[in-house]
Amino acid sequence: MLNIDILQDLYKKNKKCGLGTGIQIVTAEDGSWNVFIDLFNTDYEGKIFDPVDIHKSSNNWVRCFKENQIFKGFGGTENLEDILEIFNKWLNNREAQISKLAQQY
Repeated sequence: MLNIDILQDLYKKNKKCGLGTGIQIVTAEDGSWNVFIDLFNTDYEGKIFDPVDIHKSSNNWVRCFKENQIFKGFGGTENLEDILEIFNKWLNNREAQISKLAQQY
């Protein structure tokens, strides 16, 4: 499933329950990406997420973690897809592939 499809599916499920803050994808003043995905009342709210911290350069970096039932992903100007890919792999129990992604940096 494509990363955007995962987000749309999760949003549809969350919207039905009428709770949570949904999904937010914003850019910071420095051009970096900030992604917040509320997992409250989903099958994933209690799932453990091992933080990811990858830094290759000032514009090529990713930091993802889960805090208070919210997946939080931050990255450089070219790393939105990486953040969404990490979330997708975690959601689909492919954590080993996250490690491989980190090795590409």
